[in-house]
Amino acid sequence: MAEAPDIPDDLAAFLRDRPRTLDAGHYEAVTLFALVELRAEMLEVTPNMAPFARDDPHRYDGGYYAVPAVNLVRGDPRPSVDFPAWLFLWLPDQKRFGSFDLDHGDLIMFAPEVRWADIAADPEPFVLASESGGQGPVPTEYLQPWPQYPYVAPDAEPGAAPDTGRM
Repeated sequence: MAEAPDIPDDLAAFLRDRPRTLDAGHYEAVTLFALVELRAEMLEVTPNMAPFARDDPHRYDGGYYAVPAVNLVRGDPRPSVDFPAWLFLWLPDQKRFGSFDLDHGDLIMFAPEVRWADIAADPEPFVLASESGGQGPVPTEYLQPWPQYPYVAPDAEPGAAPDTGRM
């Protein structure tokens, strides 16, 4: 059995015992995973819209950066693949909430001081901030995955160690 991810106490209390929903503005209600269902997964981050995307040393390689994250929103029909999956997420390494752009591969982080209680009390500004690439009503920044996170080349063998970018 996978170890439960390290998440903030207010998020754990909110999700305890049952799945919850949030009103996500024009996306309507989104269903959150129950606490017992949460697990850290590796997001395939491929910066495209971020201001530093042109500086990505692997920009044209076709691979991705493996970034651990906890998906909080159940996708439909496939829970971790289809929108609105990853609309809200927790980044255990960064200790921050954010959102993943499934279409472009960018990872957007909310300000470090944002707590789950802030998101749950008024989710719509966070939805708007995540879909506007940081130009919305909530301060955000893109996660620059290199050199902190390993790069996985498109031709890597299954189970092969990712390229850490370090020599």
